[in-house]
Order: sequence, then C-alpha cells, then structure tokens
Amino acid sequence: MRSGNTVRITAQLIRGPTDEHLWAKSYERDLRDVITLQREIADAIAKDIKVSIAPEHGSHQPPQAVNTAAYDSYLKGRYHWNKRTRPDLQKAIAFFEDAIQKDAYYASAYAGLADCYNRISGYTAIPPTQSFPRAEAMASRALQIDPSLAEAHAALAVVKLYYWWDLPGGGQEVRRAIELNPSYATGHHVYARYLSITGQHRDAIAEIKRAQELDPLSPILYAVAGDIFYGARDYDSAIEEDRKALDLDANFAAGHAHLGIAYTMKQRYADAIAELRKALELFGDDNDVISSLGYTYAVSGRRAHAQDLLRKLLVTSKQQYVNPLDVVGIYAGLGEKLNALQWLNRGYEERAPMVWLGDPTFDVLRSDPRFQDLVRKIGLPQ
Repeated sequence: MRSGNTVRITAQLIRGPTDEHLWAKSYERDLRDVITLQREIADAIAKDIKVSIAPEHGSHQPPQAVNTAAYDSYLKGRYHWNKRTRPDLQKAIAFFEDAIQKDAYYASAYAGLADCYNRISGYTAIPPTQSFPRAEAMASRALQIDPSLAEAHAALAVVKLYYWWDLPGGGQEVRRAIELNPSYATGHHVYARYLSITGQHRDAIAEIKRAQELDPLSPILYAVAGDIFYGARDYDSAIEEDRKALDLDANFAAGHAHLGIAYTMKQRYADAIAELRKALELFGDDNDVISSLGYTYAVSGRRAHAQDLLRKLLVTSKQQYVNPLDVVGIYAGLGEKLNALQWLNRGYEERAPMVWLGDPTFDVLRSDPRFQDLVRKIGLPQ
C-alpha cells in the first residue's frame, strides 16, 4: 500500500502444497529506500527458512536511494514491455526514457530500454541493424553503472544470440545473469531460448518451467514454453502451453499467434486460421503473424490466399523493413524453394534473427545444401 512517498508492504511466506502459513511481517519505508526494503525482505525470509544468501547473489554495491518518480516510470515501462505489442513496446520505451531523464544513473531503466530494442524490430519496421546495436549500447551502459545487474546481462545475451549469432557468448552472458539473480524469471526465459536454439530441447523445457515457477502469472512464459515445444515438434504440448497463456489473458496476442501455428502443424487448419486472425486483430498488421497465416493458407491448399499475403509482404518490403524470414515462411509453404532460399540469403546479409532456422516451417528446405550451408555459417546444430 502506498501513500505519497511512503510504502507499506506486508510480506507472507506460505508453503505451496499445504497452504501452511510460515511467516509474515509488515514493513513501512520511504519509497526511495525500496531497493533496501527488497533486500531486507529477502534476508528475513532466508533467515526464517534457514537458507543463507551467498554473497555473489547479493548486491555488489551499497543500495542507492531510488528517485521515486523515476521508479514509477520504470514500473510503468515494465508493465507495457510485458504486453509484447507494438504500441506497448513504444510506450515502454517512452517510460524507460522518462525514468532515465529523471535519474541518469538508473541502471535498471537502461536495461529496460535494452529489452525493448531487442524486440522492437519484430514488431515494427526498424531493421535489426538499428535496433540491436541500440539494445547493446543500453545494456552496456547499464553494466557500466551496475556490473551486477542480471537484467542487463540477460539483455546483452539476447543481442549476442539474435544479432551477432554468438551462441557461446550468449550462453555465457545469460548464465551470468542467472548466477547473479537466480530468481529473475526473464533470465531463465532467455536461457531456455538459448537451449532451444542449440537443440537442447529437454533442458530448454526444464528452464522455461523454472521461469514459470518464478512468475506463474506471466502469459509470455507460457507462450514461450509453447514455442519451445513447437520447436521440439511436440505440438500437443505446445497447444497446451499456449492455452495456459490465454487462460491468463484471453487477449494476449502472442498466445493466439503461437497457438495458431501449432494448430497448423497438427493440420487443424480452421482452428489455426481463426487463432492467427485473432492475433492479427490484436497485434495489427504484424508481419510475423501474416507470414504464419500465409504459410497456413499455403499448406492447407488455399494458395490464392497465401499468394495475396505474400504480395502484401513483398510490396511492404519495398517501402520499409520486412524481416526476410517472414517472406521465407510463405514461400516455403508454397513449395517455392528457390525464392525461399534467395530470401534466406537476404536475411543473412541483413542480420535477421537467423538463429530461428530450426523453425518447423522451414523443414521443407532443411535437406537443401544451401540451407545447410547457412546453418553451418551461423553455428546452429545440424
């Protein structure tokens, strides 16, 4: 509960399986001391359950007083970032920038900006060559201010994985994030993605389940779990996880998009088309969803509809950036391998997120030596 710059928090510790009440305590502090308060609560819980917090998991620097206005903007930025839509990402950027304007040394706000720029090229016409270097700069700035900030290490891992295709470096960076903050759900989310990209699907599933345990009310973590099962070709489990995401938020666009393409792989085409259309309604003209819908039309025999969506992407690509992999998906569904491979090469040249070559929509291309050559160049498992 908050009143002005004073916050009152009642923390409770409950044993999950039995609902047994183990511990409770109330705290009242100036909101500027919120970082100190978080550490006090963690230490109190650890003491009560007789668990020691290792020094490397604690703060490496004395906690600093928080600018309350900057903290408010940061929290609003995180709220919108978690929505994962184009308008929300743009709002998140504005709130994180506002936080930095109010406190130029607010490391978490720089990490928040890095998270936004890591994802924005997937939602807008900003090319990866602009968005990822910006993300890298923001993550690096956060680490200059606070080298122990797990959020910044995880954001830097995304840049290394998706932009530089540096799989060892990305893995090392995200493991460092988890070492610094084992309770950071997004760190486990990013690590699960790394494991999935490198073909370690069983470990990836275990890691995303850990993220869900840490943040059980986050729809994105269930949608990501669905995507990991999808990459492992376990489409029934993918559908189950995507439905969990939508149980939490029926209007979660990414949940509808992921569920739709999983239905496609089960040849449940009517259900797939309905989900993908719903995702488009919620997202707006999202090229990734257009690609999935075009692929679905193509493999279900509705070639004219697929070609209409392909033309839409090709026309758009002459006016602004379009991820070449979105075009590849529809060409693959239509069986036009030569065009698909040409656009794959374009993606390689434009530094598209080529780590997604394991996507099942590309399976029709997988045996082609030119596809295999790209896989080798990027360092993905064969």
